[in-house]
Amino acid sequence: MVNIRLVNVVCRLRSIGFLHIFSSNLLVEILAFGSQFFVAWLLTPEELGYIKVFQSFIAVYVTFSLLGFDTSLLVLGASDFKHRNRYLKSALSVLIIPIFAVILISTALAKLNLYSSTDVVNNLFICFSIIIFPQVYNRILLVDFQGGREFKLIAKLQFISKAITVLFIFLCTYCYGIYGYMLSCLLGFFLTGCLFLKHRKNIFSLFLNFSKFDFIVAKKHWTIAKFSMIDNLINIIQKYLDLFIINFVISDKAQLGYYGFALTLLIPYDILLSSLQQVLIPHFCASIDQKMKVTHLLYAFLFSLKYCLRRSLFLL
Repeated sequence: MVNIRLVNVVCRLRSIGFLHIFSSNLLVEILAFGSQFFVAWLLTPEELGYIKVFQSFIAVYVTFSLLGFDTSLLVLGASDFKHRNRYLKSALSVLIIPIFAVILISTALAKLNLYSSTDVVNNLFICFSIIIFPQVYNRILLVDFQGGREFKLIAKLQFISKAITVLFIFLCTYCYGIYGYMLSCLLGFFLTGCLFLKHRKNIFSLFLNFSKFDFIVAKKHWTIAKFSMIDNLINIIQKYLDLFIINFVISDKAQLGYYGFALTLLIPYDILLSSLQQVLIPHFCASIDQKMKVTHLLYAFLFSLKYCLRRSLFLL
């Protein structure tokens, strides 16, 4: 017998764009999962460990460089759609300084061999710390699209960029090994940024007016961002703390490679929750003054999360 509540919730989620985001994220993770198996076949366990160390530190650097402005942009852009361009311009302007400061610090630490006693790991940071730049701006542009509730466009662009990036990974890793893999990731992030810029309306007019910095909007951003930055940093460090400890305590990076690859098997469990967050948070922000609408959205979120947990426990 059909569960009427489930059908109603699915219809509700479909109407706000959830199914587009979820299907896109699912396809993206399938592609990413396949590419991980391919990379594991081409690279040694030690090299997989080196990549995991690099990705872990870069995730923390990206989170710090964002300064919580991704959260503030999502909240402000979704709740005050009329001034969405002003909020985006302010975020893009403010983050230039922390991005390049963090890149310089990351490179300096690598030159001092503080990441690892292995030269390969330090060389990755010296050559590819620039990857922080596209990751930060891609995140800002992504939440701008979320704030505008352009979920179909997000799904389309994410899938296209990921599919092309996987092709880059196959080709570059096969030809150049671990450095080819990192180069393909860098190219993939820049490709994603180009796609976002191409489809963001009025983006070039924002760049032309960069000289006019709006301190009032920046202060409004910081009122929200400062709390989000602390929370995001704690969460990201907690997420990768085990990898940091393993990196400094265990000299055999092959063990880190095995452990990092095992973690990729758990990624599918995050797809539903992350998809729900992508879609529902902008709606929460935009409907904060409409109690009934927020209640319905919250019900849809909690019911979907409950259903997801039940399915996960069943699979386990």
